[in-house]
Amino acid sequence: MGAVSLKLKLAEYIDAGIHFNIHQGKLQVTGDIQALSLEERSFIKENKADIIRFLQNLSRPAIVIMPEHVQIPLSFSQQRLWLLDQIEGGNAHYNMPAALRLSGELDLVALEGAFNGIAARHEVLRTCFASDPEGEAYQVVMAA
Repeated sequence: MGAVSLKLKLAEYIDAGIHFNIHQGKLQVTGDIQALSLEERSFIKENKADIIRFLQNLSRPAIVIMPEHVQIPLSFSQQRLWLLDQIEGGNAHYNMPAALRLSGELDLVALEGAFNGIAARHEVLRTCFASDPEGEAYQVVMAA
C-alpha cells in the first residue's frame, strides 16, 4: 500500500476516534476498536508493518532545553514584531485580551499554582526580547 493511501486510511480511523501509537516497537491501537468492522480490523492487522513504518517516519527529534542566559536569535516573525514595536513604541496590536467570569469561591492558591505550573512548563510564556549594545535583538527566557 502506498504511503499516501495509508495516510488517508489512517486519517479516516483518527476521525472515527481510533488512534495509533508505537510503544516499545509494537503498534498500539486505542479507541472504540469494537466499533470497527471486521474488514477494518483485518486492514489494520494486514498492514501492521506498514503502519509502524509510517508512524516511525513521523517521529520528531526530542525538544532540547536551552541553557539559561543564552542569547537565542529571533525568528523572522519575531524580528518583524520586535521592529514594529521599536517603530510604534510599545502598542498592543498583538495582545489578545480576554475576560473570563468565574462564579463560586475562587481558590487563589490553586489558581496561582496552575498558572505558575503552565509558565514553568512552557518556555514560550517566559520569553521576552532584549537587544545588545549594537541594537541586535535576541530572545531571553526568564527562569521558571
